[in-house]
Amino acid sequence: MEETQLYLAWSQQATFSTALKTNYQSREINSNVLGVGERVGEVQTTLQNVMKTYGSGLDALRESLDDVIKNAICKPIVADQISIRNANLTKGLVM
Repeated sequence: MEETQLYLAWSQQATFSTALKTNYQSREINSNVLGVGERVGEVQTTLQNVMKTYGSGLDALRESLDDVIKNAICKPIVADQISIRNANLTKGLVM
């Protein structure tokens, strides 16, 4: 009977010890999962900020390119029109 009680006590101690280890590991895993969740949230926020900045940069680049294209097309046309007017004025003055 005494051996049975000793075995039961040892078995209960082993079960209790295993339960404590499992509980500790479970808490550690939960803590790690929460930490990963927080990091994922931070990454999402950073990504949103990057995308906003990237979008703003693309908008600014598009506007700059629009201006460059307009200037490249319009300035020569205006310059040609001015040259033609000047030429016509010169012809009118010479005659």
